Amino acid sequence: SVRNRALIPTDTSTFQDEDILDILNEEVTQGLLSTIMVLNEEHMVDHIDIPIDSSEDLSGGIEIPERAVGNKLREVSYIRSGNVYELSRISLEEISDFRNDYDRYNYNLDLFYVEGNKVKFISNKVNADFIRMYFYMMPNDIVKENECGKIVEITSNQNETTTITLETFPDNLKAVSGVYPKYDFVSSQVPNKIIGYDSDINGVTSAPVNQTSKTIIFNTSDIPSSLQKGDYVCQQFTSPYLNMPTEMHSLLAQRAAIYILEALGDTEGLRNAMMRLQQMETSIQTILEDRVEGAPQKINPRHSPLSQTFWVGTKGRNKGRS
Repeated sequence: SVRNRALIPTDTSTFQDEDILDILNEEVTQGLLSTIMVLNEEHMVDHIDIPIDSSEDLSGGIEIPERAVGNKLREVSYIRSGNVYELSRISLEEISDFRNDYDRYNYNLDLFYVEGNKVKFISNKVNADFIRMYFYMMPNDIVKENECGKIVEITSNQNETTTITLETFPDNLKAVSGVYPKYDFVSSQVPNKIIGYDSDINGVTSAPVNQTSKTIIFNTSDIPSSLQKGDYVCQQFTSPYLNMPTEMHSLLAQRAAIYILEALGDTEGLRNAMMRLQQMETSIQTILEDRVEGAPQKINPRHSPLSQTFWVGTKGRNKGRS
């Protein structure tokens, strides 16, 4: 698609496939992420639950997930007895306003601040089972399809391991100096999400990889519940697809074509391609926003007196009806 848009011949030595892939991956970071995130429709949102011991000292904080776009979070909550409770962020200047002996905001258990790449809590003890972090998942780098293994069989073993058989076994999935790389699982169904990541097979068994039988043995706990035949096992941080809705694929190709036309000094082609890009961005925004048209998002004053009055009134009516 990129070659067609920029009229690049397939036999050119100026832009090889690897060069175009590098451009595509750069444009994902520089252009596509902001385009899709500005819609505020949770397209790239994922979360992790971090187990917490109530006696654990959290003064060191919890690191923001490595996969988070811009090292930023969408939301922070804690889970207790299966219920989700919102945490509120305070600024660094407000830390001195809260003391461990100051009985405010439920002993300050629901307050946190961000320092560097860590989330830190006003209280060093958090009464929760998990800390839940929502974040925008960074897409993996796009690679050629033959650099990932397509799954043809998934077999659960009796020793808490699972054997995955691949259609072909790429060389980049084997061990280097006796150490196996970490692996990601990518769905073959749109929007080609990363359904599992950072799976480490070192130490799973004495020989977790068999290139002859095209198999890899994983801990069953590392296998995503949604994994199925046709999905891909890839080296960490790589994917055979763009991990975004299909509608973004043509937009990415257009951005890469503009990059190449600019490099080639094709002024007229560049001008036409830029106009086309503006039209595409407008069209795609219309397609991707309002993901549930019958239930549009409403702006609610969640922490205002009006909001509290509403909920008190609602509970009162419900109590009266019961």
